[in-house]
Amino acid sequence: MPKNDVNSRLRATAGILGLAVIYYCAGIFGLSLAFSNPNASAVWPSSGIALAAILVWGFRLWPGIVLGAFFVNFVTQGSLWTALGVAAGNTSEALLAAMLLARFAQGANVFNRTRNILTFIVLAGIISTAAGATMGATTLYLGGFIARPEFSTVWLTWWLGDAAGILIITPLLLMWLTQPVLPVRSRHIFEAAGLLTAVVLTSALLFLNPVPAGLEYFALVPLLWAALRFGRRGAVTAAFITSGIALWGTVRDLGPFAQSEPHESIFLLQLFIATISMTALIVASVVSQQQRSEQRLRIKDAVSRILSEASTMTEAAPQIIQAICETAAWDFGALWLVDRNSNVLTCVDMWCLPVIDVSGFAAVSREIKFAPGIGLPGRVWNSATPVWITDVLKDNNFPRAPVAISVGFHGAVGFPIKLDDQVFGVLEFFSRETKERDDEFQEMVANLGTQLGQFIERQRAEAALRESEARLQ
Repeated sequence: MPKNDVNSRLRATAGILGLAVIYYCAGIFGLSLAFSNPNASAVWPSSGIALAAILVWGFRLWPGIVLGAFFVNFVTQGSLWTALGVAAGNTSEALLAAMLLARFAQGANVFNRTRNILTFIVLAGIISTAAGATMGATTLYLGGFIARPEFSTVWLTWWLGDAAGILIITPLLLMWLTQPVLPVRSRHIFEAAGLLTAVVLTSALLFLNPVPAGLEYFALVPLLWAALRFGRRGAVTAAFITSGIALWGTVRDLGPFAQSEPHESIFLLQLFIATISMTALIVASVVSQQQRSEQRLRIKDAVSRILSEASTMTEAAPQIIQAICETAAWDFGALWLVDRNSNVLTCVDMWCLPVIDVSGFAAVSREIKFAPGIGLPGRVWNSATPVWITDVLKDNNFPRAPVAISVGFHGAVGFPIKLDDQVFGVLEFFSRETKERDDEFQEMVANLGTQLGQFIERQRAEAALRESEARLQ
C-alpha cells in the first residue's frame, strides 16, 4: 500500500477516535445535567460538536459520532440495543443537518451571509434536531425506559438540548476553525480586554446572584458591543462565555432562571442563551454585510468615474488601483497585462501606501514574467476567475514569497480583466494582514474585471476605427 494512503487512513482513524472521545466527554457533561430522564438533557453540546466536525472535515467522521454516542448512552443505561438506537439517532441528526446545510446554505461557510443564518436555524436548529429527538425518544420508549405519558416531555427536552447545542456550539467552532486568525492590532487589544471584562462582569452580576426575572436581557449589551466591533467571531465567543457563566449560576439556583424544578430552569436558560446567541450573530452579520456593501458601492462609483474620465487603460490603471486599495484596505496593487507574442504576463503599473517600503517587492514584480498557472497572476489568467490567498507565505505557488516576507505581505487577491473568455490582464492586491475569504468581494471584483475588459475592448475598437479612417483619408 502506498505510503500516502497509509498516512491518509491513519489521519482519518485518528480523527474518528478524537471525535468519539470529545463527543463522549461532552455527552457525559450534558447527561450530568439531565434531570427529567437520564438520557435526555436540555444541555447537549455534543450535537454542536458533531455537526461542526462533519461540516469542517467531512462525512467520513460519522463513525466517531456513532462511537461517542453509543458509549455515553451505554454507560448511562447499560442497554446495548437502546444505546445503538440512540447513537443512530444522534448520528442521523448530524448527517441530516450537514447535508441540508451543504445543499441550501453553503455548508461550512453557512455564516458568510445573513440569509444563511436563518436557514441554519431552521434546517440545523429545528428540523434535524426534531428528527434526532424523535428517534431518540422512540428508542427509549421501545426499550421500556420511558412510559407513554413521559414521551412528550422527554422529546421536548431532547429537542431543546440538541437545538441549543447546535445553535451555540456549532457557530463558535465554525468561526474559529474555518476563518483565519487575523493579527490583533495594538489599538484593539485594550478594547478586546474591556469587552471581555464587560462580558464576564455583566454575566456574573446577572447569573451568579439572586436577581429577579427580566434583568437577564441586560446580557445583550456586551454581546451587541462584541457584534458591532469584533464581528461574527466576537459575537459567538462572547455569547459562549455568557452561556457558560449563566449555566454555572442556574444549576446552583442563582440568577433569573432559578426555578423550583431544575429541568425547568435549564429549559428557560437554554431558550434564552440560544436566542441571544443567534441575535448577536445576526446583528454582527448584518453590520458586516452592510459595511461590505457600502465598500463595494464606493469602489464601483470610483472605478466608473475614473473610466469615464480616462482615455486609455494605462491612464486609468494607477487611479483604479489606488481607489481599490484605499477603499478596501489593501496595501499594494499591481496591473499585469497579457503579452500575446511571448504568452506571459508583464507588470505595467502598481501603487502602494506611502507609509510602507515595497521597493524590493516592486522591483521583482517588474522583472518577473508569469506564464499561465504560475504565481497569483498566472493562476488568475489560467482560470479566468478571481483567486483569494489567505496568506501568501503559506502558499505553494507564490514565487515572490521571499520578497513578500521582507515587506510583510500576507493576504492577497487577484482578478482577471476580461471580456467573454478572453483575458486581457490581471489586477492583484496585497495586505500586510491575513485576509479571510470574502465571496461577495470576489464576485464584485469579477464584475469589475468584466467592466475593465469592456473598456479595453472599446478603446481598441475606437483605435482601430481611427486607423481605418486615417487610411481612407
